[in-house]
Amino acid sequence: MSNERLQLLIMDDEKSHIEAIRRAFAEAGGTVDIHAVGTLREYRERVAVHPPDIALVDLNLPDGRGVEVLSYPLEDAPFPALVMTAFGTQQIAVEVMKAGALDYVVKSPEVFADMPHTVERVLREWALLQRNKRVEAELRQSQKMESVGRLAGGVAHDFNNLLTAITCGSLMKELAADDPKRGDVKEILAAADRAASLTSQLLAFSRKQMLSPKIVNLNASVGGMVEMLTRLIGEDIRLKTRLAARSCQVKVDQGQMDQLIVNLAVNARDAMPKGGTLVLETAIVTPGKDFFSKYTELPRGPLVCLSISDTGIGMSEEVKEHLFEPFFTTKDKSKGTGLGLATVFGIVKQSGGEIEVESEPGRGTTFRIYLPHIEAGLIARDKDKDQGVVLKGTETVLLVEDEDNLRRLGERLLRMSGYKVIVAANGKEALEAVERHGKPVDLLLTNIVMSGMSGRELALELARRKLAHRTLYMSGYTDDAIVQHGVLEPGIAFIYKPFTIKALSLRLREVLDGPANQAGA
Repeated sequence: MSNERLQLLIMDDEKSHIEAIRRAFAEAGGTVDIHAVGTLREYRERVAVHPPDIALVDLNLPDGRGVEVLSYPLEDAPFPALVMTAFGTQQIAVEVMKAGALDYVVKSPEVFADMPHTVERVLREWALLQRNKRVEAELRQSQKMESVGRLAGGVAHDFNNLLTAITCGSLMKELAADDPKRGDVKEILAAADRAASLTSQLLAFSRKQMLSPKIVNLNASVGGMVEMLTRLIGEDIRLKTRLAARSCQVKVDQGQMDQLIVNLAVNARDAMPKGGTLVLETAIVTPGKDFFSKYTELPRGPLVCLSISDTGIGMSEEVKEHLFEPFFTTKDKSKGTGLGLATVFGIVKQSGGEIEVESEPGRGTTFRIYLPHIEAGLIARDKDKDQGVVLKGTETVLLVEDEDNLRRLGERLLRMSGYKVIVAANGKEALEAVERHGKPVDLLLTNIVMSGMSGRELALELARRKLAHRTLYMSGYTDDAIVQHGVLEPGIAFIYKPFTIKALSLRLREVLDGPANQAGA
């Protein structure tokens, strides 16, 4: 038997049977606490207060049949039950299994003597059954998440098309510095930015977001989320920030990092049901050799440490062991799916970082995320690049977009920037338009996912006919959908919707000024 203490409950009105089982366990040398009752009423009273690890249930008792207490189907039973009967028949076997027993035995001195081994076998079968139940539950949850992911992908595509029209269309007219409409335009763009962030979070939840790592100052990221986090955690929790004096630059996907902070803040909030304090802290640290020996994938040198601490209920060692496992949760089913911390772990790993947890029951919890520190000079160059003016050109662009409003908007934007534009709603129209044009275009700007011929197929066909020198793909679909069309390969130019006029103009010049034959062949 196992060295752990086993709580065994026997329901039998025959004392000699109980004593025989006690002797068998004593001779086996196991650490077992055996409790015995003689009636159904005593059994129910005992189980209500002290549920056992396993129950041995006699089939026939003075106040009824033992199977009457097995009121749970086997898949919902709180503990395994082994039925004992004076004689076995097929009818009894069917009855006890339907009642929720894991197995049954026919009473005899030999069966009683071998009961420790029988109980051990039943417990192994029970453990396997519970494991299979967890796997089945995880599979069902995974299927639900896959459905959510497909839904999120479709919503994101349509939403990103609308946001592209808003962000680009709002800047169609140049407004004077003193024009009162500038304030309205800024509000429109700010709302579009928030909507784009919402779409990113939806995709992060379904794990189908397009990753776009950039160099960001973690101090600014944390500081910019204070107002939202204050509303999120509620009035009974005090939020404190302790940000490093130096800029904490890291290369991460901004949307993913925001999602990480939100997930940990929500986790902390749920750990403080009666209120408390949540502290977000950043620091630049240079750990010693022991730290890097433990986390071998981190580059040697300074690291940015993001700490998120709470004064909540804390966690046991057992909980911490399973903390980042998908679908593991200590919360009520209505309050958590067990995916929040698994997502956090994935984000940290995808960002080239590591995560540590420090927690004790009743002493709160601290999560520490370590990310490689980026030198200050690099972020300045990134900022200069993003703040550049709209770049213009004189080349001929073939624009293929199946959304009518985006096609009309794209044509106006390109013409305003000096480009000659040929437009088409699909691949077939694009091929016919280029043939009528009579010579190759300088660039194909095409949507990827379209009915009939995809953007990828169109680019390859134009490249085969030598009618397009370069290709720039665009899409509002998720990473998975784009991968299926073979577009996310190294060297293939791509811009993700929603984008701004400046972003599009910059990407156009990068592709047009780069090497030719970028069709993706």
